[in-house]
Amino acid sequence: MQSESPKLYLLYERIFTTYKTILECFAKPELLQLTEDEKNSRKDLNLDLENKILNLEYENKQHHVSIEEIYLGGNVISLLLKQYLGMNWK
Repeated sequence: MQSESPKLYLLYERIFTTYKTILECFAKPELLQLTEDEKNSRKDLNLDLENKILNLEYENKQHHVSIEEIYLGGNVISLLLKQYLGMNWK
């Protein structure tokens, strides 16, 4: 988000994308997509999807995937493998 000149108009889009990326790590995928009924009854699919994501009750544990399905990133997987295999990886 660094630039030579102010680009405030890009800020919302980048923050929203980051927010959605974080949600994708632990929220049920179907909550981050429009259902077929929603697609058929809506006019602006992008705006409707955006509103659905922004109104998602992310603290509601019923909206979370199981703990085994949570994506923690490549570094966590690497660390777990390192500990499991007893290797000295960096």
